This record gives sequence, structure tokens and C-alpha cells, in this order.
Amino acid sequence: MTADRTTRLREIGAVLAERMPSVLDAVITLLESIPPAVGPPRPERYEITRQIGAGGQAEVLLATVRGAEEFHRLVAVKRVRSDQVNAARAAVDLINEAHVTSRLSHPNVVGVLDVDCDKTGQPFLVMEYVDGIDLGKLIETGPLPHPIASFIVRELLLGLGYIHEPRDQGRGRVRRGLVHRDVSPGNVLLSWEGEVKLADFGVAQMLERSMTAPAMATVGKRGYMSPEQVNRQELDGRSDLYAVGVVLWELLTNRRFPTGAAGDITAVFRAVPRPSAYRQDVPADLEAVAMRLLAYDREARYRTADLAAHDLMRCRDIPRDGRGDLARLLDDRFPRSRRQQPNSRPPGLSTPSEVRTVTEPSVPMGAPPWPRLGQREDGQHVVVMLERARWRRRAIAWGVLLAVLSAAVIAMLMAR
Repeated sequence: MTADRTTRLREIGAVLAERMPSVLDAVITLLESIPPAVGPPRPERYEITRQIGAGGQAEVLLATVRGAEEFHRLVAVKRVRSDQVNAARAAVDLINEAHVTSRLSHPNVVGVLDVDCDKTGQPFLVMEYVDGIDLGKLIETGPLPHPIASFIVRELLLGLGYIHEPRDQGRGRVRRGLVHRDVSPGNVLLSWEGEVKLADFGVAQMLERSMTAPAMATVGKRGYMSPEQVNRQELDGRSDLYAVGVVLWELLTNRRFPTGAAGDITAVFRAVPRPSAYRQDVPADLEAVAMRLLAYDREARYRTADLAAHDLMRCRDIPRDGRGDLARLLDDRFPRSRRQQPNSRPPGLSTPSEVRTVTEPSVPMGAPPWPRLGQREDGQHVVVMLERARWRRRAIAWGVLLAVLSAAVIAMLMAR
């Protein structure tokens, strides 16, 4: 081997040693962007008791997870409805919800505990179960005391402030915050103990995605969408704050927020009546917070949810024991004797052996198997982004890197 070739090999080796960490990070990032295929289902661990909710695409079921030593815990299972026409697209949305909420952990946010698949390959989410009702059902019972209304909204703002903030994922990578895009009374859960939790992240998006996909900004409930959401503009956390303003306005007035006809919706946004126009006892400081949240120009709203929560804390009617006051109000309007117990069985399920498990297919008989990775339906891959597969991708990344380095060394030796 000549001296020039030896020098050249040493230079190549030095470059490889210097760039190895960045090359490894690049390979890991590339492989982590490719979700793994759906793995085999676990044994039957989740026993379904009854349905507790249903939406346009998915249903929510009360279930019991069982473990060793007679361990059991109530959980909520969310899966695609059996009558859903575009089931593959709905499954993608369901897994996206799990992906964007996988690292969320906050007292005012419903957490996702697990993601699994049944025998047909249908994915389902296992979520924290909140034993209580949603805010919409409480509103239907009549006007709320102003201190309790301010407490509920403050807790909601604390949860939004948490999801809006970016998250550190390690290795110098930062995951941007989320914009919920569907804040409404039906997605605010109240436990019988007075907890307030934000739920349903099915249409949530990371902030950088929402900035680059304004055409998707119209998802959500019409009466709670911000002006920029209706007009398909770029969204950020202040869009969620507008929806909180609508919720607070409805709590203060005990009325539905005016939406107007499709043609004059912009006029409605610009001329929101003050809550005191409907209830004269609305405190001025609480009304001021609501009107600032409802500003047409997002620059005139609060910059963050935490700032809005801080202003609420300074209001005169903020309760000292908001959680206790809310629990007592729920006891008064929903007496314990009339509540359905979590472990009670729905009509028609007379014996434990008849209780369904999530491994039971919810698709109609004769339906084709659930699409797996590599198959397409309506141009979409059905994928499952499971955190437990991360270590596999890192192992593959090391293998790819070592293979590249080995091939380079062999090529240089053959060139001698």
C-alpha cells in the first residue's frame, strides 16, 4: 500500500469518526419516521362492560383491565365504530390521536394508557376513565354559580396551557405543542370528585403541522370554532383560547353562543354581545376575561392560556375550594342514587360470560380483514405508531450504520 493511499484511508477514517454521531442520528430519525406494522394482539386483558359514548367515527366503551394477583382497573376503550364507512381513514385518525397524546401527562388532560389491536387487527386506544359527566350535561341542568364557572374554565385553561407548550424529546429534539381544535363542553369531562379534564384529541395537530395545513383547519364544532379556523387560516393555541371564551360565555349566560347563518358568520364574530346583556349579575372582571378571549383579532386575545388562567385567578369570585364546590354541585344536581354505577351491566348482559372483550371484532360479519401496513385504502396506509417498537428501530439503525461502514472498509481493501 502506497503512502498516499495510507494517508487517504486515514483521512477517510477520521471523517467517518467525526461524522458518525450525526450519521447515526440521521439514520435513527429516518427509521423512526417509518411506523412499524401492527403486531400480534395481546391476550384478552380488556373486558368491556358497556358503551359510554359515541361520535362520528369512534365509540368509547367502559372496560376493565385485568392483571396478575387479581389486579383490575376501570379504563375507557376507544375504537372505530362498526358502522363507519371509511374505516381505514378513521383508524389512521385514531392512531394519530394516540401518537400526538402519547407523552401527555397532566391532571387536566385525559391520558392515553395503551394502544393495542384486536384479532382482526383493528386498533383501539386505552384511556384514563373519568367517572362523571361532561360539561355539556351539567350546563343542561341550569345556570352555574359564577365561582364554579370560573373554576371549570381555569382548570380547562391549565390543561390547554400544558398541551400548547413544546416538549423536549431528548437528543436535542423538541416536539412542538398541540392545538386541540375541538374544545367544547362535550370534550370537557367532570369527575364526581370535582376534577376537570380535557378529552378527545382526535383532530388535534402539532402546531407546525397546523401551520402548514390550513385547509384542514375547518374541523371542529361550528359554534366553537375561532374566526381563523372558520376562514381556514393558520392556527395556533389562541384558536383554542377563542373556544374557551365561547364556553365561558355560555356558562355566564346559560345560553347557546350565537353562530348566525353561514353568510353573516363574520358579523357575529365581530359583534359578540356581552354576557351581562343576558344576566345582569355577571361580574365585570369575569366578563372582561370572556370578552378578551372572544376577540376577533387573535392578537387582541391572551397570548397564552396561562395568562388567561392568571387573570381568572385575580377575579373576585374565584373560589377557594373550587374542586370541592364543583363536587358538591354535582352531588346536588346528579344524586348518587340516580347515577349508573361503573361496574353495572347494560340490559341484556345477565352473566359475566356474556360480557364482551375488545378482541371481539366490531366490524360486520363478512367484512374484509383490517388493512395492514403495505395495503392501501383510499390512498392511506393504516399504521400503528407504538412507542414500544422504538427500540427495534434503534437496533435497525445501528445495523444499517454498521453495514454501511463495513461495505466502505471492504471496498477500500479491495481497491488495494
